[in-house]
Formats: sequence, structure tokens, C-alpha cells
Amino acid sequence: MSIVLRPDQASAGRLEQVMDEAETLAGPGHFRTGLASSLHITVRALEGYREAATGDDAVVQRYALAMSRAARQVEAIELDLVGMTLTPGTVMVCAHPVDDSADTFMDALKDQLGADAWYEAVLSRDIWYANLLHFAADIAQPAGLIEWVEERRQLSLGRIVLDTAELWRFRYEEGADGRLMRPTVLARSRMEARGL
Repeated sequence: MSIVLRPDQASAGRLEQVMDEAETLAGPGHFRTGLASSLHITVRALEGYREAATGDDAVVQRYALAMSRAARQVEAIELDLVGMTLTPGTVMVCAHPVDDSADTFMDALKDQLGADAWYEAVLSRDIWYANLLHFAADIAQPAGLIEWVEERRQLSLGRIVLDTAELWRFRYEEGADGRLMRPTVLARSRMEARGL
């Protein structure tokens, strides 16, 4: 389970097109994380996969309450999507905060979670990004994919305004949309700090 920010449909659609371009070079068999229906920016992972996790689970309710309290401490988060990057496991689009709202929300979430923040206790997220592909097979054209990313290091994909945080769980799915982790929304909270 994770707390995420989901781009608007227009932005998610643009990013799905970029994922499709990357996939032509990466080849088949990878997780299509950049599908508009599952594209997201992770704020904090909360735990690994757990079959029994549902909205009425006590710990899920604590996660949702912590997310709601943290969301009330910030206004909408604005991120500029500029530049592609490549890691050993993913193709990512970089997201650059316009102000300190994103980091304020991340810090407030950690504080509100308290002991429930254990899963990423030793991880320090210091960049914002959205994964478009998670590698799960051989890369068909490694040199071509590296060149494609290099040519898009400064690609501007617009500004996104994120005013709702969501608590997601994921389930593996392989079907018409390819391999992906399909999200289920367990809770959502709007950013509410305007005028405070």
C-alpha cells in the first residue's frame, strides 16, 4: 500500500503516450506503470502486498486518518514535469516542485503516521517522479532506449496541480493492457490549507 498523488487525466494521457514510446524500445514484458489509469507519484510506501488489506482494516483506517491530517496542512501541490531519466529498474519522468508544498506534505505525512511510518523508516525520498515502465524482462534495444532518454532529459511535459492524496493498494494484473499493478483506491483526502 502507498499514499500517492494522481495527475489529472490530460497529464496522465500525455505521460501514457511517452510510456508507449519508451516501450517500443524496451520491448514487451515490462510493467506498464505509465498507463493513465495507474500513473501516480508515490509520496510514501506504507507496506508490502497484503491480501487482506481492505478499507475496514484497522491499520488502513489509521493510514487514511494520517493522510487526511497531513493533507489539511498544505494547499494543492504543483509539480513541473521536466525530463526523462533511466534507472536500472525503470523509465521515469522527473517532477520538480514549484514550491515547498510537496515536501511539507511528505514531512507532515511521516509525522502523522508515527509508528505506522515504519516501512520507509530508513528511506529518504529526495526526488519526485512518476514511473512509466518497470523493467521485468530483457530490454529489446538497450542502446536505443538510453539514447531516447538522453534526448529527452529536458523534455517539458507541463505542470500538474495535485489537490488530492489517495491511499492505494495494488494487485498484479496481466491482460489486454499488458503487465501492470492495478490500483484500488482505499481512501482519498483533499488538500485544505488555503486561508490558514
